[in-house]
This record gives sequence, structure tokens and C-alpha cells, in this order.
Amino acid sequence: MSTTPTAGQSGLQSESTGNGSHLHGCPAAQQSWNAQYRAGLWDDLDSAEQSAPYLAICELYQRHVGDGALLDIGCGSGMLYRYLTEHTGLESSCYTGVDVADDAVRCATASFPGVRISRRNYDSETVGSRFDCVIFNESLQCFDNPGAILDKCTRDNLHPCSVLIVAMSGWEHGALWQLLERRYQLQDEQDARGDDGRTWTVRVYKVPC
Repeated sequence: MSTTPTAGQSGLQSESTGNGSHLHGCPAAQQSWNAQYRAGLWDDLDSAEQSAPYLAICELYQRHVGDGALLDIGCGSGMLYRYLTEHTGLESSCYTGVDVADDAVRCATASFPGVRISRRNYDSETVGSRFDCVIFNESLQCFDNPGAILDKCTRDNLHPCSVLIVAMSGWEHGALWQLLERRYQLQDEQDARGDDGRTWTVRVYKVPC
């Protein structure tokens, strides 16, 4: 799922520095995501210039998870799945991807038949399994209440002592990074830079045991 804020939005806003319950992301309606994918606004995600965050995620996944089962929240058209299979040897049986955009999911299931990729709004729907790793690749900041999403993810979809990988581009997400570091133990991080100069931060957190 793409996460670039829509026009007029400037990243996360925080009304409280406590537990993050008032930290707001930049949500968009499902119709907006579908329209953006149909218009080709996210076609550049498959370009060589945008490979840097995917490769960083692959390296960190391999280093900290190995071959464990993972949930990709906001999987879009499945590009991260492709990179993981090509660069880490990920078995398709280890992967589950969900995204709110119908068009993105149709593209992903057509490209990767048989892989567990489904249309699901993680904000209001559940994924009924636990995983060794959950990945938010440019998606956590898209939810209206990222703190509640992390609560749900930790409670319902992560084993104790498992791993959370978060990737975000730009410099406007300081409040969300602080929220993550208050809740989880930072294990590793990488900065990634695309050929077009765009930058990402990718961090690995350990869930409390």
C-alpha cells in the first residue's frame, strides 16, 4: 500500500506525548487508493530507483527472522514479496499479504498466483494468524491511529519475542518513530537511498517476550 500523504497532508500529528493514543496518521479512503492505483501513481514502486527500501528490508528480514512466517500489511501489488523471494529465498508458504486497495490486490494475485494475498482493511478487519515477523513497508503512517494498529498487531498477529519491521520515507515521522521506540526494543536499522535521491529509514524492533 502506498503511503505518500495526499495533498494538504504533512505526515503524523500528535496531540499527546503519552502512550501514542492521540497520534494521527494520514488515512485515505479505499476509493482513493483504488483510484490512485488505476491512475498508475504507484507504478514507479517497481522501478530500479525504488529498490533501496525493498533490499534493506530483505537484508534485515534475513538477518533477524531467517525463514519465519511474515505478514506484510499494506502489500500493494506484491513488490516486497517478489524481492523477498528473489533475495532471501522466502517460501511462498511463509508469506501473507493484505492491502485495502482492490486494484493492487488484483495485480498482486495475478502476478503471484497461489500466494496468500487478500483485500483486507487492517484498520477494521482481522488477520487470524500469528507470525514471526510483521512488516509495515510505508504503511503504518497511513492509519488514522497508528498506536491502536500497533496494539492490534502485537496482540493478534505477533508471537512473543517476534520481530516488527517498519520502513518509512521522509523526515516527518519523528513522533511515530518515538512511539515505536517506547513500545519495542530497537534491534537494527538501515538508511536507504534511491537513485532519485529519495531516502527511507528501515528499523527492526523486537516485541516483548
